[in-house]
Amino acid sequence: QVIGIMTNTMLHKIAPIMAVIDFVLFDPHRRFRWHYMFSWLAYFPAYLVFVLARAAIWPGVRTGGRRQSVSVRLHQPRRTRLARFGISCGKLAIAFFVISLVVWLLDRALPSKALLG
Repeated sequence: QVIGIMTNTMLHKIAPIMAVIDFVLFDPHRRFRWHYMFSWLAYFPAYLVFVLARAAIWPGVRTGGRRQSVSVRLHQPRRTRLARFGISCGKLAIAFFVISLVVWLLDRALPSKALLG
């Protein structure tokens, strides 16, 4: 905990909200090109490598009872686990693309000058 707030809450709730507020209010807009959405997808494989490395190094890490983004049930046959893993990865890739599309559309919709600052 930091100042009475769980660090997980800071990382997954407060920081994204603050990033959106910063982007909307303080950044100049209409500077992202359409092809940036695809270059931003490079973060997805990096995220996937991190998740797999973390699972290999710390297989028993507790998640507070919540499911991980990429989950594999070990009691299922290997083929089923790989299929489920592939589906999870596909869903995450789509989510990464949708988020980049929303950011790009928001950048296009907002005025070119920063609203504040």
